[in-house]
Amino acid sequence: MYISCYIDLRISGIGLDLDKISNALKIKPNHSHKKGDKLFDRITSKEIEYTEDYWIYGVKTDEQQPVDLEIERFALRFTPYAAFFRKLSEESTITCWVSIFPEAEQCNIHLTRKTVEALHDIGATFDLSFAYLQTFYDGAYDINREGNAVHV
Repeated sequence: MYISCYIDLRISGIGLDLDKISNALKIKPNHSHKKGDKLFDRITSKEIEYTEDYWIYGVKTDEQQPVDLEIERFALRFTPYAAFFRKLSEESTITCWVSIFPEAEQCNIHLTRKTVEALHDIGATFDLSFAYLQTFYDGAYDINREGNAVHV
């Protein structure tokens, strides 16, 4: 079954050292911002101001691989940095955010004990979002690079 999936590691808080996070994890975020930064919201056509710092690293999964396995691989990637995450969690919130866009109305995700332990080791909460978009877009949609559904 075709399942489009995006997995993000999100670190949020106030007074975060975003460069320190990038250097410690040896990766650059896909997105980051500081409290007070402004963004023009395309939906409301208004400028919004961020209320906290954010560091986000995300990937689009291989649609040919089981989503469960992709989540496990993603979580395990960060376990070597567990000590860093434990310290970081004292001043921030660490979240593994998964957005799933299945082609069928029913979909099952099975998190192995290994995955749950990896998320626990890095102190991450787990957020899972399912969005069945076939009906909403009359079957004609695609997911862009940012993980947003667009009518085609």
